[in-house]
Amino acid sequence: MTPTLPDAPPAATRRRALSPLSARRRVIGWVLALTSPGAISLLFLDTGGLVGLPTQVLVFLALTVAVALVGGTWPALACALVSFLCINWFFTPPTRLLSVADPENLLALLLFVLVAVGVASVVDLAARRHVQASRAAVLAETDAARTALLAAVSHDLRTPLAAIRTAVDGLRATDVELAPQDADALVETVATSTGRLEQLIDNLLDLSRLQAGAVVPSLRAVSLDEVVPVAIEPVAGSVELALPDDLPFVHTDPGLLERVVANVVANAVRWSPGRVQVAVAVSPARVELRVVDRGPGLDAAAKARMFEPFQRLSDTGGSGVGLGLAVAQGFARAVGATILPEDTPEGGLTMVVSVPRAEPHRDEPGV
Repeated sequence: MTPTLPDAPPAATRRRALSPLSARRRVIGWVLALTSPGAISLLFLDTGGLVGLPTQVLVFLALTVAVALVGGTWPALACALVSFLCINWFFTPPTRLLSVADPENLLALLLFVLVAVGVASVVDLAARRHVQASRAAVLAETDAARTALLAAVSHDLRTPLAAIRTAVDGLRATDVELAPQDADALVETVATSTGRLEQLIDNLLDLSRLQAGAVVPSLRAVSLDEVVPVAIEPVAGSVELALPDDLPFVHTDPGLLERVVANVVANAVRWSPGRVQVAVAVSPARVELRVVDRGPGLDAAAKARMFEPFQRLSDTGGSGVGLGLAVAQGFARAVGATILPEDTPEGGLTMVVSVPRAEPHRDEPGV
C-alpha cells in the first residue's frame, strides 16, 4: 500500500544537507546574487549621487534578504559579499579603492554583512524546519493509514478465512456423513466467504493503483446497458433495476465505471434492510444513475468523510474495511464522473453517480 523509497545516494544526501530548498530556487538565488548587485550599482551611479550611502546600504541589504528568501544561505552569502565589494568600490570614499576612510562607514559595512548572514541563516533554518515538519506529517499520515489498514484487514481477512477453513474441514471430515443440505450449506459458505475475500483484495489493489497514479482511463461512448447489469450481477437479487430503452450514450471508461457502480450498489445493499432501487435520470449534459437504499442514512459529518479510505458507517454492522466508496470515488474522478450523497425522502441514502453524456456525431458509435 505504501511504497518504500530507496535510500538516496550519498551525493544527493549531501546536497539536501546543504540546502533544503529546491534546485530551481537555488539556481535563481545564485543568478540574483551574482547579477543584481552590479545592476543596482549601475542604477545608483546613473542617479549622480542623489541617493546617499545609508539608503544605498539599505537597498543592498534588502536585495540580500530577497536572495536569502529565494535561494537560501550560500547565494545570500555570495550576494552579501558582492554587495559589500560594490558598496566599497563605488560608493564608500575613497571610491575605486577597496578601502574605507571613515570608520563609521566601515562599521556600517560590517553590520551589513552580519545582518545579511543572520537573515540567510534564519531563512535556511525555517526552510529546514518546514521540510522536517512536512516529512513528519507524511510519516504520521502513513502510520495512521497503516494502523487503520492493519486493524481493519486483520478482522475482515480472518473472518472469511476462518469460515472457509471450517467449511472445508467439515467437507473433508471422514468420520461424519453429511446430509446433502448440510454439504450444500458448507459449499455456499465457501463461495460466499471467497467472494468477500475477492472483493477485499480487489479494493486493496485498486486503492494502490489510485494512490500510485497508475489508473489510465480509456474513454469512449458507452451504453449503460453494457455496464450496469454486469456491475450489479453479484447482488442482483437485492436490487430493483430500471433502465429505459432510449438512454443516451455516456462518455466513460466502461471497466472503471462498472467498478464505480458495483461498489456503490454493494455498499447500498450492505446497509439497506430491503431491496435497493437503481434508476436513471437524464439531463442535457449528463446521465445520473441513482442508487436508493432504505438504510439508516448518514448525518452531515459522516457524508463529509464517507469517501475517505477505511471509513465505515458504524462498528456494529456491515462488513468490509471501508474501501469501496473510496475506490469508487477515485475511479469516478478518473473518468470525469461524480458521486454525491443525498437523503432519501422516506429515510435512507441515495447515491447519485453522474456521468457525462457522449457528444453526438463524435463519440456515439454508428452515428
